[in-house]
Amino acid sequence: MNTKIENRKIFMINFAYFTLFILLYYYFIKHALGYVFPFIFAAMVSAALQKPIRFLSNKLKVKKSSVIAAILVMLIFLFLLFLLVLAAVLIFGELKGFFSYLSSKLTSIPTYINQIEAWLLQMVNYLPLSMRSTLYQAITDFFNDNMSFDRISSGSFDFSIFLGPLEGAWSTAKRIPSILLASLVTIISCFFISVSYTNLRDSILALFSYETQKKILNIKSSLFSALTKMSRAYLLIMLITFIELLLGLNLLKLIGLYKGGYILVIALVTAIIDIVPVLGTGAVLITWSAISFFTGNIGLGIGLIVLYAAISVLRQIIEPKLVAGQVGLPAIITIMAMFVGAKLFGVFGIIILPLSVITLKLMYDEGVFAQEKT
Repeated sequence: MNTKIENRKIFMINFAYFTLFILLYYYFIKHALGYVFPFIFAAMVSAALQKPIRFLSNKLKVKKSSVIAAILVMLIFLFLLFLLVLAAVLIFGELKGFFSYLSSKLTSIPTYINQIEAWLLQMVNYLPLSMRSTLYQAITDFFNDNMSFDRISSGSFDFSIFLGPLEGAWSTAKRIPSILLASLVTIISCFFISVSYTNLRDSILALFSYETQKKILNIKSSLFSALTKMSRAYLLIMLITFIELLLGLNLLKLIGLYKGGYILVIALVTAIIDIVPVLGTGAVLITWSAISFFTGNIGLGIGLIVLYAAISVLRQIIEPKLVAGQVGLPAIITIMAMFVGAKLFGVFGIIILPLSVITLKLMYDEGVFAQEKT
């Protein structure tokens, strides 16, 4: 009996600790991470730069590695800025034309809606006679009440449906100054941390015992290795998806099924969306295919579905091997972490929660959670 009671106490204590950890973790990621992220990111970049700094210091025979660190940080951020500006210049022209193309297509919305209504009414004719009149009336009433563009010109159209997207766009615009400030703080922090990295590291490690220091250093080394492999894997997945879309859309254009342009922009945006597990390429290709079917472009609709199927099958094959295999986690755990992270924390949760799971696994492998046997 005493053993059972003792086991229950141990279980309750462990459960309480685990619940407290989950609550603190959620609160930190949800409310506090934004305040300390520039410093965390700067520390990670500085730690990753230590090997190149030591290599250049030895090669150039510079005694003060802080000089090399300062120059290297400055060159890296200038290079990233150059890449960002170059990408913006290359894509801006096509994006401008693409948005002009979209705005011109908005004038065709009434035609598309009428085509969708006609298609639905045609489908009703295949149903039993007892259901036809009811569904026919329901479809007609729905389109007359909600999709009539006469209401726009008369001023009675309810524009509240656009309130959510507009508020989201305005919220993002308001955050631009804080994003620029965070970027500046990150660069400055990266500079100072890189210059005095060794002293900062030794000061932090001095707080722990020698055995714990070894575990921390091993975890850091394994975590950086996993991060590098994970980043490389996702960049490779994005590149493969981008190339597939580029080739697929050009093939559809070559055989005459797709007569539009802006293939580069469509492929790039879709490849970025594909990283989001909740959305994926289907958010673009399936929606585009459905619109093509409704507007009578059956060939393009079928072509887009075939392209989506090819991309999805290839991704299902390569993602577990490239991502889960790289970090030593089962594929289902990685997918669950990405999905739950997206639900809890949005887009950033797709990265944050899997990294947290990887860190916990590395800590477990190093024996951080091991308990001494009595």
